[in-house]
Amino acid sequence: MSFNKFEREIIGSIASNTVFGIATFIDTFILTEQSYNNEEYSGPGYNQYVFSINLNEGIKIINDNCKLEKIKEFIYVVEFLNRKELISTYEVGPDDIKRNIYSLFTKDNGGFKHDTNLFHLTGYYLNKEIKPHPSLNNFINNNFLTEDEMRLSYERKAREKSEFWTRTIAIVSIAVNILLVLFQYYTKISP
Repeated sequence: MSFNKFEREIIGSIASNTVFGIATFIDTFILTEQSYNNEEYSGPGYNQYVFSINLNEGIKIINDNCKLEKIKEFIYVVEFLNRKELISTYEVGPDDIKRNIYSLFTKDNGGFKHDTNLFHLTGYYLNKEIKPHPSLNNFINNNFLTEDEMRLSYERKAREKSEFWTRTIAIVSIAVNILLVLFQYYTKISP
């Protein structure tokens, strides 16, 4: 499995506990701005959780053109690491969900809005936090290869080495046989 530079940065941040959920990912990798407004936003949240945010206290607004691509890469990395059992995800309480939902606001000419595209894309992860396993550091040290991939790479190199020696021995034995036949042929012809 090969990862691009950004995905490798995400994995390193997860391993160092800098990123442990969707909100910390957004804080770390997506451009945001702190904004204040004299209004209150209320709306549905993850799993029918209704939340209310006082925008007067300030909220981080996503201000990044590549936000969807970055979040998709984050989700891809988390799902891969979870599938390979390099991380665990566990559910968090309603207050953490509320904090994670704070990260899903954008701003346009009409003011603040809860970005529904981001919400649907990240809904599953709003109540999840990430805990890296110790094997994640081995994964990073092995140039982002899992133990199975390392084993496969070792077996491939061993097979290539044995194939090289098999071919070399076969070519040498054929050459020796040809030389012996030529030697016998020329020794019989000579009086």
